[in-house]
Amino acid sequence: MSTYAPLLRRPAPSPTATRTRVATPTRKTLDGRLSWLLEKSAEMDGSQAPRVEPPTRDEPAGHDGREAELADTALRNDAGVEDAASRADNRSRSSFPHAATIEAGLGARLPGTWRVDGESCRQRGVPGFTDGLTTIFASRRPSLHVAAHEAVHSLQHAGLTRDRGLGPEGHANAVADALVAGRPAASLLDRSRGRTVPSATRPYTRFYSFADQQLWEGAAGEPGVATRSASGSALGKIAYPARVSDTLETLTNSEGSRHSHVLYATQAIVARGNKILAAQGSGVELVTDASDAIEIGGNRLVAVKPVFGGKESDKPCLARNCNEAAWTIMGPGKPAPAARYRKDQLTSVSAHPDKYQREILADAFGGAADADERYKNAADPDRLDLELGINRHARPEVGEAYVVNPTPDHRSQWRYHWAGVVLAPGRDRVTLENSAGDVVEDPNTDWLFQTYGPAAKPGQTFHDEYAEGGFAGPRSEGSMTMVAHNPDFEHLTTQEVIRRYDEPNQKWGMWPWQELQHRSIRIDISFYQFKGWLAGEEQSVTFTLIGPAGKSRQYESGWWDAKVGVDESWTLPITDVIGSAPGGKVMTALLEQTDGKTLAYFDWGSGEPADPYPYPKTWVENASCRVQLKLVEKRDR
Repeated sequence: MSTYAPLLRRPAPSPTATRTRVATPTRKTLDGRLSWLLEKSAEMDGSQAPRVEPPTRDEPAGHDGREAELADTALRNDAGVEDAASRADNRSRSSFPHAATIEAGLGARLPGTWRVDGESCRQRGVPGFTDGLTTIFASRRPSLHVAAHEAVHSLQHAGLTRDRGLGPEGHANAVADALVAGRPAASLLDRSRGRTVPSATRPYTRFYSFADQQLWEGAAGEPGVATRSASGSALGKIAYPARVSDTLETLTNSEGSRHSHVLYATQAIVARGNKILAAQGSGVELVTDASDAIEIGGNRLVAVKPVFGGKESDKPCLARNCNEAAWTIMGPGKPAPAARYRKDQLTSVSAHPDKYQREILADAFGGAADADERYKNAADPDRLDLELGINRHARPEVGEAYVVNPTPDHRSQWRYHWAGVVLAPGRDRVTLENSAGDVVEDPNTDWLFQTYGPAAKPGQTFHDEYAEGGFAGPRSEGSMTMVAHNPDFEHLTTQEVIRRYDEPNQKWGMWPWQELQHRSIRIDISFYQFKGWLAGEEQSVTFTLIGPAGKSRQYESGWWDAKVGVDESWTLPITDVIGSAPGGKVMTALLEQTDGKTLAYFDWGSGEPADPYPYPKTWVENASCRVQLKLVEKRDR
């Protein structure tokens, strides 16, 4: 199972701030990745190793990344039916999922038993776990990676292998990665290298000291204190305790009032994070320094620092207010984000988390007037939170953000706290955040890197730090932690963007208008003749397009020489025509000659039932010409 390290710091969050906007691209939705995981899960049976392709999103394939997403999907959709049929379903190792593939790859028989218990996995937020020699899965058909990972834990617990210095989870992931890739993994089982692994639910790694080439989970040299092999002069200089992700890919050491700029991470995870951040126009890039490196459990981690706005600095500064700092991570200058819940549903966009919370509760309780009380007094609050993806189960991806909304009694100077995610090692999250505390300069250097853990480990989550144990107040009094997310308009068709722009409730705020600045109308004109002219095949003509009545602008092509039998075509930005909103549903077009004589005049009215929205007629013709108007359905700029 997956974890990270301790949670003690509680900086003051920032007061409300206004967000500016600039046209920038948005991130992809999670639909494609979740669909891929579900498809792969359906393909997997217990007798063969499926051919596994990498997920579309850059994320390390492993127990704590894509498999956890699969577990979330399976648990939320299937837990009720699966649990009733499988709680007492104990099975022998001979029918262990993917047993033939795992045993062939390891050259070893698998000890113990297994069963399916979706409820137990749901409570831990994992797709499977191993207790002693009994493995519990969330689904009857776990993926090869999940099955192999848990099989290694059973071998560890049986004393048939040590962790080879990789740690229990790192060792299990290494074996599972090899088997999924079709490589033999027998060499990864070793009874002499590394430490023995007792059966246990491992907490986050909290290291208090460094000595004798070891990170110590207590005082150095104290008998019985667990250690992790490590090296690097920097480990002797940083302040402790430090938080290390369960995958051993990241280390941070912000703690309490210590706002630390320390971040060490593997080159691979930094590259993945930067790729996602760049794709959505983030205002931060992570830069590594290979000359400043440490090693933890065989992983080489290098020093990381942020670059804001593409400008390197010895003293990089981030916006003082927590929301503006988070929006810098998500993409500076964009409209306010929405909140993502129930896997991929979105609230209305807003700069105020209390609006997110009202909409989520209205959805959860059918718009009931007492939704707040029903939320605070839920019979099974953790199940409800898991279903909604909030509080301890709020798990933002890179480029998204945590945001906590305090209880009414806890809203004093600070109305919320936001934290943008820059790295996602397994199920842990590394944030880059700031807060409007005692430092009044804006922007300033009081920002910090921080690490938070998954719901499987209460006490490690962002929600535990800022709500249950922080300024926002507990869930039982009405606080809520959510995932802030930028809506994806970039991949919508132009007609769908305009539909959303024209919605009366204005759910999407300025997002449609901003996206329409990247969309165009294509205009084609064919001339048959110049009616009323006795001679000549070429005349000076101008084309005028007038947007929806009441809220339109007028676009004029300017004069050009038109020839009979020759098509003229061009594109123009939709925003050059529709003005503030396409509310009138009527567009008019006018063709004139240089003497002001009307060559053609027509409009696209909204009253004809066969007309497509939003600009009804795609073409109009008369005795002189035909004009064809077409929306360009994809981004053209």
